[in-house]
Amino acid sequence: SSDKVYYERFVKRVKLLLNPCHFSDEIPFDSSFKKENLVLFIGRLDYNKNPAMFLKAIAHLDKNLQEKYKFVIAGDGQLRQELEYKVKSLGIKVDFLGRVENV
Repeated sequence: SSDKVYYERFVKRVKLLLNPCHFSDEIPFDSSFKKENLVLFIGRLDYNKNPAMFLKAIAHLDKNLQEKYKFVIAGDGQLRQELEYKVKSLGIKVDFLGRVENV
């Protein structure tokens, strides 16, 4: 695909920079949380972050595999409506949470 060709040019120069995480022993855990297999996209919904690629990846999965996971987008931005339309046109299930603090 064109995405693959484009990004292959940069693979040797890619560096992974992790966001710092601060965990506290005081974070409550609600044992009633339902355990789910989640696949998340967390970020601003604009062209630089390329959330459309996340949707394309989901659409390429076998339907049985799609049903085993819950796909979620946490974030907001100029592409939200376009992405919601794309979800419908691809026939996939994705939950949009909007902007979420401290994800």
